[in-house]
Amino acid sequence: MAYLIKPNTLVLLPTLDSSGCWITQIYEEMRTFQDPRIPINLLKDTMLHYGAEYDGVRKAARLMTGYGNKIPICISPILKLFMFPTRSSKTKSDIWLMESQIASVITQGENTSNMLFYNEITITVPCTKKEIESGLRRVLKYRRKLMERNHFKGIVENS
Repeated sequence: MAYLIKPNTLVLLPTLDSSGCWITQIYEEMRTFQDPRIPINLLKDTMLHYGAEYDGVRKAARLMTGYGNKIPICISPILKLFMFPTRSSKTKSDIWLMESQIASVITQGENTSNMLFYNEITITVPCTKKEIESGLRRVLKYRRKLMERNHFKGIVENS
């Protein structure tokens, strides 16, 4: 069975393999490994497994939030899986971050940040702290609206 995004997934980091093809470096709480799919395809396959279609969820998120780009995605409301992109989801080099796993963000360089996750793993990403914090705010707004519309008040309050 192909890899599926789970609650312990931290980040989907695109990288080039030895032949110059885009693949995904997957970071989980306890391990790191590669998947031959690009992050967006891995995300789409996972969503289908959980019973949702990426384009439909993206369209609904866009309507709920008013965001035109860098739209956060709910992979599974039951599992509380919300991820957000750091760039346009149309680029193969788009990084996807699991909102619930991020403990803090520290500026590393002009366009680089260190992501500290709750399991104390640190990953350096080519994004500014401001970009990541904006993505986190977008996810929180989206999650709140989604859960309120679906009457998952306990999930909203316990998140």
